[in-house]
Amino acid sequence: MSPLPNSADSDASVETTVEELRQKPEILQRRLNHLGYDVGAIDGHPGPQTRQALMGFQVENCLPPTGQPDLATAIALIETNGLVAPCAGARFPVGIEANTPLKEGIYVDTPALCNVERVSFETAHLQQRIVRGSSITWGQEGGCQTHRTDIRDGVTLFRGTCHGGNASSESAWRFDVLSNEAFIDLDMPTAMPHDALPRRFTKCSDESTLRVTWDAWFN
Repeated sequence: MSPLPNSADSDASVETTVEELRQKPEILQRRLNHLGYDVGAIDGHPGPQTRQALMGFQVENCLPPTGQPDLATAIALIETNGLVAPCAGARFPVGIEANTPLKEGIYVDTPALCNVERVSFETAHLQQRIVRGSSITWGQEGGCQTHRTDIRDGVTLFRGTCHGGNASSESAWRFDVLSNEAFIDLDMPTAMPHDALPRRFTKCSDESTLRVTWDAWFN
């Protein structure tokens, strides 16, 4: 869509800052609405519709449509005049929308793992994620089905039904979506007790050994 300013939303034209756009959800919502990206109700609780609107702005401004108000996105929101988008008419990558911000594939925390046939069963729950639409598998077995996503503290809060073995429960988990092919898992424990940093996961290419072998085994 081509963004058109909404003159009725006068609050959005008031000067704001990058920090406010990133830290105050209602300001982000007002700015998007002002630029013609419909967030729905301006309630300070940005859910899937706000994320979809933000992704629309991102893709038309040559940014990865992550649905998160990262620094580059906030700067673009501040600097745009609302009349011309540099990538106007650009389409989302296949399968990408508010509740499915990641491309389908196998994600690993160490790029070298893309070259192996299979991640060790003992460490797969820490080192591997499999994304298939709204389904995210932790390691090789347990996983979650996404029902909705929200923006919380600048990252993506997923909500859905998770299962492990024969049990299932409603749950929530957070990813800092860096691009449509990379994210930081903010809630999964790390492999080493002394390692306090969250794990960054990157998508293996569809031609990688790990992906090709996985397809042969499970499809």
